[in-house]
Amino acid sequence: MGQCSKNKQMSETPDVVDISGNENHGRTVNPTRVRNGLAPILGEGATWHLHAEGYIEGGTLGQFGTGLSSGFHLGIDVQPEDDKHLTLCGTGVSGKTSFAVFLNASDAARRLQVEVRDDYAQTLIGFTQLSNWPAKRLFISVDPPKNEIRFSEVNLHEGNSELEAIYIKSENPCHFSNFSHALLLGGFNLDGVRQGSYRGRLGNFYLNGNGSLSDVRLEEYRQASREDITSIYGNRPKVAPSHERRAVFTDDLDKLKKWLTRPSLSDSEMRDSSVILYRWLSDKHAQLQDLCDELGIQLSLAGESDVARGYHEVVLKHKPAYAQPVHIGRRSILGFKWVPLNQFLNDTAFVVEGHAVTHDAFIKFVRSKLGGGHFDEVDRKKWQKTLAALPVYLGNDRAMNFHMKQVLHSVLDSIEGCGIEPQIRMASQAPATQLRARPTS
Repeated sequence: MGQCSKNKQMSETPDVVDISGNENHGRTVNPTRVRNGLAPILGEGATWHLHAEGYIEGGTLGQFGTGLSSGFHLGIDVQPEDDKHLTLCGTGVSGKTSFAVFLNASDAARRLQVEVRDDYAQTLIGFTQLSNWPAKRLFISVDPPKNEIRFSEVNLHEGNSELEAIYIKSENPCHFSNFSHALLLGGFNLDGVRQGSYRGRLGNFYLNGNGSLSDVRLEEYRQASREDITSIYGNRPKVAPSHERRAVFTDDLDKLKKWLTRPSLSDSEMRDSSVILYRWLSDKHAQLQDLCDELGIQLSLAGESDVARGYHEVVLKHKPAYAQPVHIGRRSILGFKWVPLNQFLNDTAFVVEGHAVTHDAFIKFVRSKLGGGHFDEVDRKKWQKTLAALPVYLGNDRAMNFHMKQVLHSVLDSIEGCGIEPQIRMASQAPATQLRARPTS
């Protein structure tokens, strides 16, 4: 197992916040290998990305350790980017009170394992088999004296009932003491030394020491999680695996990354970008959405914040001749939030002569009227004629070219934030039998 370096770098102040934005919930270690504010794995919110050397150090959990004999439960959203034996969390002392959670993310195993030990080295170890879908919300309920571990999984396509627990050791641990070492996320703090690591995204972690979960409470957690997903993102269909879809997407992504390295987007690149963005976002079978549904991960895009949406509504009431947000998504000075595809497409791109132009309308205009996929300078709406002739520049770029580049930045931020490329890599490495194991209906 990997151990933490003696030269580890830690954030000088606690930088981990809870869902309400409250601080003092821990700090990042090796912060250059940790990113936060990425897209939610499931439902609303945001996530952390840990890159093996990076992890999160919490506190010693107060009186939590002595309460283990009364049972506890925890939840966490995971989307691993490595098929090795991964460590989700844990703390303890060798031969004494400790607990840890491990995830084997290989396609052959997909195994979630919990280990609990008391001060007399009495041990409870159990595991369960998870689905092949990479994005998961996991619930674990443990009652050590009763030798009981319960597992449940919710993913993009299913809200599983309780999963079968298989026990390796059942020694009725019941004599616990408080932890002397901080709880780690992305590692197991054994005797003050980090063991193991995690690579991928994590989110919505909680740990509750007020007993194990009853059948009713566990079902309530699963139902609330399904509602968290479907109320915003709908019921996502299962899409059959397609190597061709992945290859076309990867080729397009390489082009867009190359164009974004240049200071400006030329007219030709703007038109070509509109074709790719239409295929990805606006087509009847939007390729980016289908790709995420195929992979079993949630597609979230960096859309307008509530503040930005309110601001644009006020601007629109005054029907200006022209208005344009300089930056959108994660670069917006008014902030952003992760939203589903349809909401991103309806965000404001321009206001032209009092008419609101959405991202969707702008992409379709460039593709269908300016020569991306079709050229038509006759049958254009009034706002389209005005926008095409607009003598406005932002820096050295025409307003339309500038905005197209901002859309590209925002979409590529979303691709990174959702972890799409690592999941394509992992899915492409999976055996053909694993690909067929993901049903299409």
